[in-house]
Amino acid sequence: MSVEVALKRMRDIGITETEARVYIALLDGTSDAKKLCEGAKVPYSKIHAILHRLEEKGFTKKRGGRPPVYEVVQPK
Repeated sequence: MSVEVALKRMRDIGITETEARVYIALLDGTSDAKKLCEGAKVPYSKIHAILHRLEEKGFTKKRGGRPPVYEVVQPK
């Protein structure tokens, strides 16, 4: 599946394009916010809010640590 198709399907279920880019970047494995904003091309000033929204929607999970690490939650 192409990235464009994945983005469209995620938008269809209520995920914004920016949230989708972060989610797709996170599919490569667990990561901290700094690496995710670089991989998803999202400003660092917005990455924590985006990750929080994805966690509220059940798509990601934050693990403790310094810095915190985020991972994808498998859809049900």
